[in-house]
Amino acid sequence: MTLAELQKQRDEKRAIGDVAYADLLQQKMDAQTAANANPAYNVPGIGNGMYTSQVQKDASDRQLSSPSYTYSGAQDEANKRLESMRQSQIGSVNNSYDDLAKQAYVTKMQSEGSLPAVLAATGKTGGMAETTAASPTVAYQNALAGYGKSKTEAINKINQATDEQALQIAVDFADKIMNQQNVDRSYNYQAGRDAIGDQRYTDETAYNRSWNEDDRNYTRAWNADDRTYNRSWNEDERNYSRNNYADETAYTRAAAEAQASGDFSVMKAFGWTDEDVSRANYNLQAANAQKAATASSKTSKATNSPSYSNILKNAKAMAAEGNTEGAEAYLNNMVDSGFITEDEAATIYLVDVTPTSQSSKSGPTTYEDFVQATQDSSIYTQAEFNRRKAANSGGTANYANYQDYLNAMYKKYQ
Repeated sequence: MTLAELQKQRDEKRAIGDVAYADLLQQKMDAQTAANANPAYNVPGIGNGMYTSQVQKDASDRQLSSPSYTYSGAQDEANKRLESMRQSQIGSVNNSYDDLAKQAYVTKMQSEGSLPAVLAATGKTGGMAETTAASPTVAYQNALAGYGKSKTEAINKINQATDEQALQIAVDFADKIMNQQNVDRSYNYQAGRDAIGDQRYTDETAYNRSWNEDDRNYTRAWNADDRTYNRSWNEDERNYSRNNYADETAYTRAAAEAQASGDFSVMKAFGWTDEDVSRANYNLQAANAQKAATASSKTSKATNSPSYSNILKNAKAMAAEGNTEGAEAYLNNMVDSGFITEDEAATIYLVDVTPTSQSSKSGPTTYEDFVQATQDSSIYTQAEFNRRKAANSGGTANYANYQDYLNAMYKKYQ
């Protein structure tokens, strides 16, 4: 393989990243270049190439192509090849020397056999001088000496070139081995990093898979809980609505009955206080008084106006029931209707209505007031009265409300 072919193959290996094989090809190119530059190849008749045969060349190429061709093996092979080249070149020198020596001997023998004829042809007869007779031998010995010198010089140059190449091979392979070790360390480091990255990817994949499964389980559980909660909430809401409707219906019915009977004490069952009951009773009485006054006014107008005494009687009756505001409204209505004057209404209110109202309210209004006024704590508290009133027990049925009860009890001490 020529240098150009080796270079092409080396460049192809580098292009695909096969650095180790490309370096081996470069070593082969260096060896061939060094062999071509060997002075032994330039000695006439000695040395004619890197390989002794095509079989040796093919064997070397196959070894270079082997995957197991390491740097250490390559260095040993290069040294062996270099030694083989040296021996081959020395053998070529020796063979050339032997051929030249044989040729010199033949020339010598030919010269010795033809020398008398040559002398005779030139007119020289008689015995030959020793010098003349010895000249072929001298020429032969001089030729052998010259060939021997050339042989020695060629062999010395071959040995010198071989030693220089061996040293260069050792240096080159030492550099390449160091570079390969660096490459191996980098590769091993990167392989370790890749292994760590692969493990991290595996761990992250497992984590994400577990997290997604947990998230799906959580979502399913949450949806199930949410559906259960919604069903429970809807059921509670329906129950609440039914109960609320029932309560509102009972409340409305009780309020209507209290409105009709004129006594709102039944509303305590729905959380009303005594104050709420008293206020409702008062408002109802005032409204009824207003209606009565209006009806009385209409009746009086139809049969002439009511008398002053009737108006006074009606106002005092309202005041006696504690409906002072109703009495005041009634008097104002009588003034507006023209049945009495404003002065007459003021006199009735100040003289008759107010004292009557105050008299009806002179008793205690709470359990504490009653105990303080009478030193008697045996009566019902408002809570106990309400409980018994609701159960229709304890004699509470005779009293419209707790105030009536207190007034009745208080009269025992007057």
